[in-house]
This record gives sequence, structure tokens and C-alpha cells, in this order.
Amino acid sequence: MEEQKNQRKTAIVTGASSGIGREIAKVLCGMEYEVYGIGRNFEQGAAEEQKGRFHPVVCDLLDTPKLCGAVKEIAADGSVQLLVNNAGAAYYGLHEELNPRKISEMVRTNLEAPMILAQQLLRDLKKNKGCI
Repeated sequence: MEEQKNQRKTAIVTGASSGIGREIAKVLCGMEYEVYGIGRNFEQGAAEEQKGRFHPVVCDLLDTPKLCGAVKEIAADGSVQLLVNNAGAAYYGLHEELNPRKISEMVRTNLEAPMILAQQLLRDLKKNKGCI
């Protein structure tokens, strides 16, 4: 049993509820990864598409305590080999038209959350010769 756990390949994909993140998750499931997809909401039936290897994790990346708790649960068995930081936030237009809330959301989603995820997973990724 322990040997099976160590052979299991696990991936975490942010922004996996739609778009590119959802497609990345599908490909990884096809490559026999157990994929934990982090997203704010998931369509009904999305998990069934992934042949039982996809595990939706409903979490806003900006909720740091919840994000860290979810990652600790996923990584509890030490099998995480891949982190895909796919989620992103962007507002287009003149910089002077942005407000501080939008700037904060972009920085936290695009920089802070990936840094926190890397910090939380780096020991396992190194041990498993994994990657980001």
C-alpha cells in the first residue's frame, strides 16, 4: 500500500474550473495524474469528465488561510510532483483608470498566490523531483 502511494503522481492546477486550466487538468488526468484543481466554482459534471482522477477544490486564491489548508490536505501524503499556476487576473486599460482594489487583486492573484503555493509545496516538489 505504501509503495502505491509513493508511485502516485499528483498535480495541483490553479484556475482549473474553466478555460486553459480545465484543459490542462484534462491532459494531466490523461497522463494518469491525480489532479487537484483549485477554482472558485466548478460546473456540475466537470469532475466526471476527468475519469475519476480530477478532484475539484473550491477555493479563492485570495483566501490565504483556506488556500494553505487545502494545499496541506492535498500534500499530506507527500506525492505532489507538479504545480501549475494557471489562474490569473488582469484589467486592461489606462493605469490611471485602475483602482487600488483591482491592482491588489492582480498582484495577489498573479504574484502572491503562486509564491505562497511554491513555498507550501517546495519541499515535496524537491523530494519528488517535481516542478512548477
